[in-house]
Amino acid sequence: MSQSSDRTRRSRRIGFTLVELLVVIAIIGVLVALLLPAVQAAREAARRMQCSNHLKQIALAAHHFHNVYQHLPPGYNGIVTDDRSRPSYTQWTDAATIWSVPWLGVHAYLLPYMEQQALSDRILAELNPDKLKNDGHPPDCEMVYWADASTWNVGCTSIPTLLCPSTDPRRAEQGVWALFHQFGPETPDQNAGASVGGGTFGVHEGLAYSNYLGCAGGMGTIPVNKWDKYRGVFGNRTKYGFKDIRDGTAYTLMFGEHLGGKRWYRTSVGGSWSVVHEYANSWIGAGCMVTGWGLKGVPSETLNPGTNAYEWDYQDWNMFSSEHPQCVLFAFADGSVRGVDDGVDRIVYIYVSGMRDGELVEPDQFPFD
Repeated sequence: MSQSSDRTRRSRRIGFTLVELLVVIAIIGVLVALLLPAVQAAREAARRMQCSNHLKQIALAAHHFHNVYQHLPPGYNGIVTDDRSRPSYTQWTDAATIWSVPWLGVHAYLLPYMEQQALSDRILAELNPDKLKNDGHPPDCEMVYWADASTWNVGCTSIPTLLCPSTDPRRAEQGVWALFHQFGPETPDQNAGASVGGGTFGVHEGLAYSNYLGCAGGMGTIPVNKWDKYRGVFGNRTKYGFKDIRDGTAYTLMFGEHLGGKRWYRTSVGGSWSVVHEYANSWIGAGCMVTGWGLKGVPSETLNPGTNAYEWDYQDWNMFSSEHPQCVLFAFADGSVRGVDDGVDRIVYIYVSGMRDGELVEPDQFPFD
C-alpha cells in the first residue's frame, strides 16, 4: 500500500497547465494596459513640471536683468529702419542688410542671470541695442553674430534650461534657424496684418536650440497700423520696463513654448494626420513670437490644405506651440508660469499678449491651469 502511494506521488506533475499560463499572461497584459497610461501620464506630468521650472528660471532671469538695468532686454538686436520700426520683407531678404546687424536674441542677454556668465563673456558681437555703426547700414556696420568664431561657438553650446523635456528638437530634419524675427508689411496700411520670418536662409546644423521664445504681442512692433495697440513685452531693440506693462504683469505674456517648424502629412484623404519636425530655433538668434496667428496650430480641412490632399502647408511655426497635451506653457510678466488651453479664443489670447492694449480679460475668458 505504501509503495503504491509513493509511485502515485512521484508520477504527479508540479507546474502550470497551458491554459493556466495563458490566463496569467492575459491578466498581466490587462494590468499593463491599465497601468501604462497612468505611467505615461505621470512621466508627462514630471516633464511638464520641469518645463515649467525652465520657464520660471527664464522669467526670473529677465526680472534680474530689469533690476540691474531698469528695463527688460530687447527681443532681438535686428535691422533698424529709418523710423526704427520693423523692416519690410524686401529689407529682411536683402543679404547686405541682414549682415549689417548682430541678430542676437533675448536669451543672449539673459545668460549672466542664468548662471552662464562664462558663455556671456565669449559673445563678441554687439549686445548694446542703442549702439549703431553707420546707423545700422553697410558698409561700416555691426558684426553679425555668426561672422565671429567665438560668438558662433557660444551659439553651438547647448543650454539645458532652454529645452523642454517633452520635445526632441533633434528630430528637426532641415536644421536649426540661425535667427528668428518678424518683418512688417511692404507699405503702411492701417488695416494690414504682417508676416513673421523664420530665417530659413540661415539654417545651420551646428547651432544649439531653444524651445522658448519671448512674446512680441499681436504682431510685434508695427507703429504704422492698428496692430501697434497689441504690442508685446519684447521686440526689435526694445527696452521696455515693468512700468510700461500697463495691463498688469500678472495678465501679460512674457515667454512661451515654441517647437519650431513642422509639416503635417497623411497617407490618404480623410486619414489621420502625422507631423514632421523640419526646423528648430537656435537659442542665440531666437527672437520673439507673435500671437496674431493663433496658438498651437493643428491641421484643418478648411485652412490652406496645401498643394494636394495629403499635405498641409499651414505654417504653424508662426505661433507658440508645445507637445504638452491640450496646452502651451507661458511665463507671465510677474514671473508666474501657467498652461494656456490650446482652445483659447484667439482674440482674448491676443489681448493677454499685449502689454498696454487696455482690453480687460475676465478669468473665465482665458482658460489656463
